[in-house]
Amino acid sequence: MLEVGAQSPVVSAQPVFGHEVEVPDSSGRPVALFFLRYLGSSVCRLQMAAIQTSLGRFELAGVRV
Repeated sequence: MLEVGAQSPVVSAQPVFGHEVEVPDSSGRPVALFFLRYLGSSVCRLQMAAIQTSLGRFELAGVRV
């Protein structure tokens, strides 16, 4: 786990049913990463909806989602 304010490492992941995803260099800008297990799950869909609802707050804070 990273400390708050720590530089984020380069992150890449291989989803089960998709192409590799890489988070580019954030150039010192705060980044929020969310990992959801399965969007077919009602719990994951609720979490994604909450994240989407909060996007404006992230943008105002200068956080890249």
